[in-house]
Order: sequence, then structure tokens, then C-alpha cells
Amino acid sequence: MSKVIRKEIRPLAYVFYFEDDPDLLLHLMEFVQKEKDCCPFFKFDLSILPFEQGLALQISGSAAAMEMMKEEVIDLL
Repeated sequence: MSKVIRKEIRPLAYVFYFEDDPDLLLHLMEFVQKEKDCCPFFKFDLSILPFEQGLALQISGSAAAMEMMKEEVIDLL
């Protein structure tokens, strides 16, 4: 998550934006795989943005799940 270039806080979601990097895409897919095993209450959406605008990872869930994640997001960024 140290490669985050921008973040958005949305209702019941956090969106993290990254540079367009094939190695980073693989790393993000591995991250999602590991996180979904320990946190099945989150929804993960990984997007490859058009025109080389980069990558986006959205993590969403219930209000309770997002409240739990709030401290983690603050620590990450």
C-alpha cells in the first residue's frame, strides 16, 4: 500500500489509486487473495483504468466493517 498515489473515501468504501505497473497489478491481486481469506466481509474491486491512468482498488463493506477498517486505512496512508 506504500505505492498509493491517491485515495478516496466513499460511503461504505475506500478507493486506492496506483500507477500503471504490471508488477504492481500482480502484487495487488495477491493482496486481494490474502485479504479475502481473512476478511470475507469485504468486497474487493480491482480495476485497470483506461488510457494508462493506472490501477484502482476499491474495498467496500457494511458500515461496521468499514468502521473496523478505518484505523487500518489511517495507518496505511
